[in-house]
Amino acid sequence: MTDLPREEIFQLLNLIADGNDKAFKRMYYHYQPNLAKFVRYQVKNDASVEEIINDTFMVLCKKPHGYDGSSKFSTWLCAIAINKSKDWWRKYSREPFTQEIDEDVINTIPDDNKSILQILEQAERDEVLRECVKRLPLNQREAISMVFLNDEKLEVISEIQDCPLGTVKTRLMHAKLKIKECVKKALGDGN
Repeated sequence: MTDLPREEIFQLLNLIADGNDKAFKRMYYHYQPNLAKFVRYQVKNDASVEEIINDTFMVLCKKPHGYDGSSKFSTWLCAIAINKSKDWWRKYSREPFTQEIDEDVINTIPDDNKSILQILEQAERDEVLRECVKRLPLNQREAISMVFLNDEKLEVISEIQDCPLGTVKTRLMHAKLKIKECVKKALGDGN
């Protein structure tokens, strides 16, 4: 990466500190292409490369006097980019890695006798059910969730909700009826 002349760099940094957009653009257009190549080796994802470059230049914009001249300016800029790349990896390393799969790999996936259509229909039913449960009054939503998700006993729910056992049973009955009606409206009678 070829640096601008040292005097010009300090002059541009002073102008950037004063809020001069032209000075910032000069730095950006000069260093961005090579910095992009450098960052691409770090993350290999074009959208992320742009994000890291923007974050790097944001540091330059906020702290233009952070560069003290003890190294080449491009080295200083690359050090910032490395730190931003490390931040990116910390942030996104928990996300699953995705990769294109060729047809041979797809053919090795076991068939669990469900068609794609069946899988999509089940996903739609599950989403409708979640939405219907969300629409319940809070006490019914709590009761239904405790019974079906937590396998909680009715007596325990009665204590948690501070109401008689009969009230919990009534809430569950009303919740089931509301969910059934909601699902029927959303999916029709056939599902």
